[in-house]
Amino acid sequence: MGFKSIEQYNKDKYGKAFVLKDDGHYADVIILHRSIEDILIASGVHYITSESYSGYVHCLGKGCPACNFIKPDGEKGLWKMEKLFIPLYNIAANEVQYFDRSARFETQYVREVFTAAVPDPTQVVYRITRKGVAGDIDTKYHIQAVRENNEISFEDICEQHGVTFPEFYTDLCKSMDVIEMQRIIDSEYGTNAANNTANTSAYGATPRVDTPTSYIPTTEESLVEDFGDSDDDIPF
Repeated sequence: MGFKSIEQYNKDKYGKAFVLKDDGHYADVIILHRSIEDILIASGVHYITSESYSGYVHCLGKGCPACNFIKPDGEKGLWKMEKLFIPLYNIAANEVQYFDRSARFETQYVREVFTAAVPDPTQVVYRITRKGVAGDIDTKYHIQAVRENNEISFEDICEQHGVTFPEFYTDLCKSMDVIEMQRIIDSEYGTNAANNTANTSAYGATPRVDTPTSYIPTTEESLVEDFGDSDDDIPF
């Protein structure tokens, strides 16, 4: 049957992404960064959608199939982004999720979370609130400490949900070689899409493998409808 429950629809669409859909929506979370040193930035990623894999991949630099691919509409390249993936435990959902932000969000994130009064953010419950209606490109998010974390420890969250770091980021943003990335792009748009992709046979450099440096929710459509801002978000 083609119908799904709202819960299943959202789970299929957003996966483990942390999503607040409309103005004033909020959630209480435990942020899974214990210090500023835990913050990781993905310096160059693409979002790929295909039957075999849909999600973020690290850009391969020179010769990257995602950069060189020419889409059927003539536009070159799949969007390249710098991302901040913030791991968090959503208390109400009882899930470890990721808050998907542009790297530009890092300044606000550090200012609102890593204060002198909070040496270890995992010891605090934060409330993340959306400011902006669905579809508003000026949507902002506010993070505020609301109480001491007496819910569950960082160690227990990781143990109960099978989460380890930095493996969390590795699962979130894949490292692929040029052959695998080319195969996935071909599977989505057709083999070599009439030779619109770059000739990868001459690609001799070793694919770059960045350590993903940190949620959530996009193919090339704007994430504005679902996430409410155009801060380099990508649609799921």
